[in-house]
Amino acid sequence: RLQEEIIRTAKANGIATKAYTMLEHDPTLAFRLAEASYKIEPTPLNKQVLMASYAQVPFYLKLEGHTNWVVYSEYSPDGNYIVTAGNDNDARLWDKNGNLITVLKGHTAPLPYGPKSSIFSYDSKYILTCSRDSTARLWNLQGECLAIMKHNGPVNSVCFSHDHTKILTASSDK
Repeated sequence: RLQEEIIRTAKANGIATKAYTMLEHDPTLAFRLAEASYKIEPTPLNKQVLMASYAQVPFYLKLEGHTNWVVYSEYSPDGNYIVTAGNDNDARLWDKNGNLITVLKGHTAPLPYGPKSSIFSYDSKYILTCSRDSTARLWNLQGECLAIMKHNGPVNSVCFSHDHTKILTASSDK
């Protein structure tokens, strides 16, 4: 039993050491390595790397601009964009470095809480949003609304089909 614990600790510390060396160059990778290390065996070293990686930029981005709280955020599948959905009736498109690209304006009520209130297409070229204003909207990356899908009740979630040929919406209407 002691030998197994020593082996786990040595393996965890080996991964945590690699994570530590990555902190300045790739804090996100450092975090993931430290997280994997911690799952093997919690040690002071992997805890230290986890805490240090939180403080590193670009691991942590502060996206400012919504005028009310943010209810959802998501990276695009290609990792180049971020979309945030707000209780201020808007979604915002950001680049991966946290720079605002455009505000997706048009909804007249807050976007719902939780996943699927704003989502990227699988090719990262389009965004779907939904709102309590009984609409779902399709946007391009320039912030142009390409389509409005109307319901008779609040729209709670949206998604794209895997082949990009269909859009699915879920609403409180019947």
